[in-house]
Amino acid sequence: MKKYKVEGHLHVKGNSWCGKTEPNEIIRIYKDKGYDAIIVTNHFNTKLYSDYFKGSDEEKLEQFFKSYYELKNNQEGIKVYFGVEFALGDDHYNLPLDKKCAELLVYGITPDEFNEYGIKIILMSYKELKELAEKMGWLIFQAHPFRERTKRITLDCIDGVETYNGNPRHINRNLLAKSYRAKHNLLEVVGSDFHMTHDVSSAMMFYELPENEKELVTVLKEHKFDALKGKNALKKK
Repeated sequence: MKKYKVEGHLHVKGNSWCGKTEPNEIIRIYKDKGYDAIIVTNHFNTKLYSDYFKGSDEEKLEQFFKSYYELKNNQEGIKVYFGVEFALGDDHYNLPLDKKCAELLVYGITPDEFNEYGIKIILMSYKELKELAEKMGWLIFQAHPFRERTKRITLDCIDGVETYNGNPRHINRNLLAKSYRAKHNLLEVVGSDFHMTHDVSSAMMFYELPENEKELVTVLKEHKFDALKGKNALKKK
């Protein structure tokens, strides 16, 4: 039975200070490593919106989408899904080191829906985002919930957690995330948290490749995938 290799957490140069890899290089890397699809989850928060993106609201959104569409229009057969890693209000990591923060991976949101709600979302409370997500059919996962400087969001405001985050420049405490997910019967997602060329470190092996972001929600909700966690796990496939 064929399975499809999918990256669940990825950032691109041009969408945040931390993204270091151009779209064409990302496609080359994931093609070489046998991936069928990637989920682009670029950061979006008040700090990026005010200080990183420039111009009017429309111009800022154009800048946000530029690298996504460059990935989406690749000629290598890599399927690209849209997602976002939100931080709400001033609850993001571009602040003093003694402040705990949280980031939320939202799946199922489409580019059109982001155009309509994205700027509003970063000013919402967690409960308001959860209410909107339920209305729109999105899923919310807390990213790297046990990373240093991370506070955990209350369970009523999320659908699941990232049980494996492969970013090598942080202490992610993934085993705690795995136990937390099991204890509270949460949904799961895994991802490399790709920023740099050597960051590929996980995959979700889908039994079927979703056609779009809405079908992706079904796969994640019904857990129709196997999780490969760590570079050694990737080598075995």
